[in-house]
Amino acid sequence: MEKEFRKVRPHVIERWFETLERDGVVVFRMSLMKTALFAATSWAFVVGIVMMFRVTPLATWNLFDTAGQGAVLPFLFGLLMAAGLLLFAVGCVMWTVVFPVVRPRLAVSWWGIQSVAWKPGGLFTLFAAPWPAIMVVHGYHTATRWPFPDTLHVQVSARGHSVERARPVRVRSHGTVVDYQVNGQLRGRKREILAFLLRVHAAVRPVE
Repeated sequence: MEKEFRKVRPHVIERWFETLERDGVVVFRMSLMKTALFAATSWAFVVGIVMMFRVTPLATWNLFDTAGQGAVLPFLFGLLMAAGLLLFAVGCVMWTVVFPVVRPRLAVSWWGIQSVAWKPGGLFTLFAAPWPAIMVVHGYHTATRWPFPDTLHVQVSARGHSVERARPVRVRSHGTVVDYQVNGQLRGRKREILAFLLRVHAAVRPVE
């Protein structure tokens, strides 16, 4: 994580912290740019895979083709592309419809952390925990294939009895401990959101 923290822009953290001291809360809203980028990427893959299936003879994907065009490798490749098509189609729905509608946001205050989203009738809480119940804020990476960099995730672990949560939205429970993964589609770089949460957590710790 040291490499991530070296890339943090200190003036951004200071600006957020000044907002917290002035207003008592900092709200990270959904990033339209990130959402549009993921939506465009998903649609590009869907269109590309559909076009590939359209221009390729059906016999290519038929493992039992009597004309001799069928083969194991093309068949497996076709299954892989079909799975990819399903995955990116789900992504299209998520990035084009779901996220723009629910508009998730994260509020960081002196009380604690609250993640909310919109539904007909008003906002609902995805995760909320006061600082005294938050045991640790940390980041971790998940490996991706070249040429993509590893993905950084920001996670909050809190004592379950003090946590308000909606199931099953990125919340994992381990006995009395609840883990919440901060939404990656929020405005701001994840490494800087992590650094900010760590600073606030450290600032309120002596008050506990």
